Amino acid sequence: MKKIFLALAASTALSTTANGASWIDPNGNYVGPISSVAVNFFEGIGVGLTNGVTCNGSPVVYLPYSNAHYKEILATLVAAQASGQEVRMFRIMDTISSFAGGHSYCTMTSASIGPFPLW
Repeated sequence: MKKIFLALAASTALSTTANGASWIDPNGNYVGPISSVAVNFFEGIGVGLTNGVTCNGSPVVYLPYSNAHYKEILATLVAAQASGQEVRMFRIMDTISSFAGGHSYCTMTSASIGPFPLW
């Protein structure tokens, strides 16, 4: 019985985190869980935002392969998405990347799992 209770408690904790609030703060940082991570999205990584949050009108944020740390950021994003943890993406509103067909996305330069205190 104790094992079942612990499993239910852990499941509830993860689902609560995954369904938590998300927003873009006054500094342009996204705070909250992410819904998806797409590789090779316009020659980069696409990250799905949650709870109706958009940046530049899109629920997706872009991480270009040209970012010197994209592999480390990708690993951070995948770990956060898989575990339902809150992500912070630094100053996503500072740069807009535009692509053919009129697609424009906010671009991230860094990401953290959890409430990184300096952003």
